Amino acid sequence: MVVTYSNEVLRLVIAQICQNIGWNGIGNQSLEILIEVCRRYIEELGKVTTAFANQYNRVEPTLDDLACAFSQLDIRLSDLEDYFNNVDPVNFARSDPPRLPVASRAASRLTFPDPSEIETRAEYYEEWLPSL
Repeated sequence: MVVTYSNEVLRLVIAQICQNIGWNGIGNQSLEILIEVCRRYIEELGKVTTAFANQYNRVEPTLDDLACAFSQLDIRLSDLEDYFNNVDPVNFARSDPPRLPVASRAASRLTFPDPSEIETRAEYYEEWLPSL
């Protein structure tokens, strides 16, 4: 479920970025390739950032760890700054992405058995267990 959710959000974000930089359309196969490249790039950035945090005996990465990861992956802050200065920001296509984990709409209730149900149960099904 989480993989599907993240892929759909990534699909939407990449489509918005493509539209924002002036593309009029994109084929499904091209979009799938861009999604996979971005997903792997984000995963690698996260792994390298976490590795730097672990190297310095920290559990949670800091911005310093991210800067080290940028350096290792040859990401220049000047290039990012240039992109942000020249490309207009775009709001997320929907109001807000839903939060995970999604709350269940109807929680299941445990019901306890009647004495008549206990008599008809199989032997291996203990009395203290809830109804089927």
